[in-house]
Amino acid sequence: AVLGADVVAEDQRDVAFGVEGMGENNPLQIAPINNNIWRTIVSRVGARYENCRAKNVEFSPDREVAKRQRELIARLEGYADNMTENVKAGRGVVFYGPTGTGKDHLLVALMRKAAHCCIPVEWRNGVTLFADVRDSFDSERTESSVAAELIKPDVLAISDPLPPFGNLTQFQSTFLFSVLDARYRQLKPTWVTSNFKDGAEAADRMGIQIIERLKDQSLALHCNWPSYRKPQ
Repeated sequence: AVLGADVVAEDQRDVAFGVEGMGENNPLQIAPINNNIWRTIVSRVGARYENCRAKNVEFSPDREVAKRQRELIARLEGYADNMTENVKAGRGVVFYGPTGTGKDHLLVALMRKAAHCCIPVEWRNGVTLFADVRDSFDSERTESSVAAELIKPDVLAISDPLPPFGNLTQFQSTFLFSVLDARYRQLKPTWVTSNFKDGAEAADRMGIQIIERLKDQSLALHCNWPSYRKPQ
């Protein structure tokens, strides 16, 4: 979901979370974005998400909701400020909550920060992820080669691995667990968005083993507020 309505093009040295310094006497040295990494990310997620930043989040007019949103972004900024250390330690991020609450917007903002840190991120949409596995049955690729492509990256980002309705199939669950378990053992973080409301629903729809791999030492962010998506 896209949160910001009016977005201004930014200098390539502008950091994803909008923090440009820590005072006149102690400036924050911002590394230039790695355009190769960022262009690859944008080519996958699509132009709609290219200008996603945490600083262009549109906060709710409801004071209590806006407070929760700011607190969540502050937690995400804490992770992003220590991006290299968190990635090396294998700490993932899980964005969860109702549809339309900006989870993918924040995920892309986090991926942009990774590009500033020269950390490659492989992004996949959950639906096409499983379609790639199915397609491998009719090609020279194998299921294990598709899994290897997802295990290899420093960071794997998945936009909602759950189907719109129902649970993962046994095949989907087995394949996803094999990828996540391999990444978990290799200390490679996975960043995920998903439309479940709480841990109980997540375990029911995805399976407890998958959830255990995703949540261990990860930052869990509950995006629980009204949808940003409105008709024109």
